[in-house]
Amino acid sequence: MRAALLALVLPTVVATGIAHADRVPIITLGGTLDMRFAKPTWDAAQKQQTPDVFGGAQVTLAFEDRPLPLTPYGKVAGEGRLVPELLAGFVSNDKVAEGYIGAGLRAELHMAGPKARAGFYIAGRGLVIGAHRDAAAEFVIGDYIMGPRMMRFGVEGGAVIRPEDRDGNHELGVVSRLYVGWRL
Repeated sequence: MRAALLALVLPTVVATGIAHADRVPIITLGGTLDMRFAKPTWDAAQKQQTPDVFGGAQVTLAFEDRPLPLTPYGKVAGEGRLVPELLAGFVSNDKVAEGYIGAGLRAELHMAGPKARAGFYIAGRGLVIGAHRDAAAEFVIGDYIMGPRMMRFGVEGGAVIRPEDRDGNHELGVVSRLYVGWRL
């Protein structure tokens, strides 16, 4: 799994290093709801009826291209983009709290209309979680609405796969996030 994590993180680090000079750093802060299914085997984790529920927060630093200009009435512009991300966060419940760091790559469709801009994306992220530095992968689908000065409000949801957690269990998670972001 650590090789898979490296395969996710390395392209992000390379993409960040060779990012265009006109890329803009964007920071987002989000609240997280994470429902985890953890059992000694993948099969048992998939069949678990009641998840462990966690709440938390995440901060993400993304390096985006400048937004498309607003269009005249009756026209919409769109552009595909790859956006590297670095992230850190935590989740906790009444039994346990864990921090995590990670990196990812977001494939985004950025759009602009006469009054607003928006983005729709899928993202793959490699995570390192907790004191034991367990590897995990997160896959999400999200969207955001962009306001003036690249301020944005967004939502994303997806899945987290963690081959071994702090107790030696296999863990499947469903994650959702609401966030606000702005240009640094």
